[in-house]
Amino acid sequence: MKYIIYNIIILKIILPLFAWCFLCLLINAAYAEPIIGNLLPERSAPSPVVVKDADSLPKAVPNTGAHRIKFSCTVFSPNENCSIKSVRALMGHTATFQDVYLRSDPRHTLPSGEGRYTGSLLVDSLADCGTYWTPLRAEDSAGAQGQGMTRFTVVFHRPDDFPAIGSSEFKTLLERAGDSNFAPGNVIQVLADGPAALAKRMELIEQATRQINLQSYTFDKDAAQGALMELLLKKAKQGVEVNIILNAGSQLPTSPSGALRLELDELVGKWLESAEKKLSTNKPGEFVVKNFLSKSPGRGVNLILVSSKDLAQRHNARKGPPDHWLTRVLEDKGVISPDRSPPWDIREIFKGPGGLPALPLLDHAVHEKILVVDGARAIVGGRNLEDQYFDAWTDLDLYLEGPVVDQIQGGFLYNYRELGRTNPEVRPPMDLTVRNQVTGSQEAMFVQSKPWDKDYAALYALIQSIRASEKSLYITSQYLSLSQSLLCDAIMDAAGRGVDVRILTNSYETSSQLYFSAGYFISLNNMQDLLDAGARIYTVNGEPGDKGAPYCHSKEYLFDSKMAAVGSFNLSLRSSYIESENLTFVDDAAICLDREKDFLQRIGNPATEITAGELAQQKIKYKNRLEIAWYLDLLF
Repeated sequence: MKYIIYNIIILKIILPLFAWCFLCLLINAAYAEPIIGNLLPERSAPSPVVVKDADSLPKAVPNTGAHRIKFSCTVFSPNENCSIKSVRALMGHTATFQDVYLRSDPRHTLPSGEGRYTGSLLVDSLADCGTYWTPLRAEDSAGAQGQGMTRFTVVFHRPDDFPAIGSSEFKTLLERAGDSNFAPGNVIQVLADGPAALAKRMELIEQATRQINLQSYTFDKDAAQGALMELLLKKAKQGVEVNIILNAGSQLPTSPSGALRLELDELVGKWLESAEKKLSTNKPGEFVVKNFLSKSPGRGVNLILVSSKDLAQRHNARKGPPDHWLTRVLEDKGVISPDRSPPWDIREIFKGPGGLPALPLLDHAVHEKILVVDGARAIVGGRNLEDQYFDAWTDLDLYLEGPVVDQIQGGFLYNYRELGRTNPEVRPPMDLTVRNQVTGSQEAMFVQSKPWDKDYAALYALIQSIRASEKSLYITSQYLSLSQSLLCDAIMDAAGRGVDVRILTNSYETSSQLYFSAGYFISLNNMQDLLDAGARIYTVNGEPGDKGAPYCHSKEYLFDSKMAAVGSFNLSLRSSYIESENLTFVDDAAICLDREKDFLQRIGNPATEITAGELAQQKIKYKNRLEIAWYLDLLF
């Protein structure tokens, strides 16, 4: 009996306890410091540097490009025989700021460098607004660090003497913001009709003799009954170089993007019948390879599928922590508090790809749409290469000839070389960037943005154009996903100044025609501030399903009846800060007046103006869906 009791004690108590201790040791060895290390004497480490009286003045500044923030702090090192090596204000997490190195004040500094430090920062005219928590970090000669925290606020402001649209001063300002230049002497044709836009693409490709450069967010092999893909293969067979850039996340049948967007539609009550078709079990890119690479003769088609993983690695390797706009959005969502200091390292709240929060689908992507043939003729705009963009929805492209095509060709070739670096099998393109001759009388500028490289040129050019608007600002966008952002600030400021601001977007009915029906509820969540500022918002009338008015996919901006901008850029956080985009600014009154006439016709019929009362009713009607959509801004 005694031995039985002993066995029970061993089996039921001692062995499980031993196993538990052993498991703890394994976990500790894997994820913490080794146990044996805790038994050894601790190595003496330098004590943290003391940073006191951290401050920044003034506490609020406008983003006019003419105001400075002055930083100051007092620094001491508790480590013997050590001097202060550096003191700096950490501003690297912002889009337009750099770290500011503070200098010692000779009147209040010891020979060791301990004492008072000051420095100043010029707040950029394109600085995002909101509260900036700024660490003042000091390091001594022993490598010890310490920091204090201060904060200041940037508010949106347009100087009274801002240059007017059309003036030479404005063009210089816009060229600087867009990192490009206006090119005169072009022929520009607006492609508003879908079948005509497709026919123009087919015509250009058919007439190509040397090179076809094509970039799109999506490319359906069945576009126009497969004629577009077959024509590209035909030209490749004839010896024409065909270079294609596609966004992998939106292109592959197994894309998590497609799956998640379908799930979002289910959350807001709109699961579409074609959901199962999109959740294909094909291998990633199988249909692309089968229909392009395996069929292409000779040199074939040079195809680059750009993955979000590659773009995230480029972001992390080059630019470090995330930008301020994301902090502002998270404050707006209540994720972090604008009144409390963020974590020691602000990156602790950003865990996703490219420095973005760890949310599904929140990753960088290429969203541009470009076609250039023989380096001489181009089409840019909003249409992807799927049938609905040409035969069902409303969208907008520009056909261009002349010197501006050099900019578009150069933009594509830059994309091709940079995005092709991760694929050693991609052949270098033939460089046909030549000086196109003057062929017309219209002036234009092509602008691109690459957020993973902290290049926001398209956003900045758009904001400066809105700032310059004095009479009217007419915008068409498929949804409004602005939340707290610099672009929203600029539009509200224009409306507050008395500019006639009108925005046309999709209704619930037209949005339900595709997977982005959640975009309507996101738009509703972002309308209140715009309406309060004086902007007028219209939604395209329609009926549920495929009936009624078509879905609006256009991205168009009209400024003061003088200048137009057309491209791939939506009124959204993704277009502003996450996806690569392009805009073509056209400085031509005739084109702008024609587009204004078309815009005013579209908001007159068929469209409904969203008043404060109508918005209040929509919020009651869709209360639950709006609460869900509040957290989805960054996905659209």
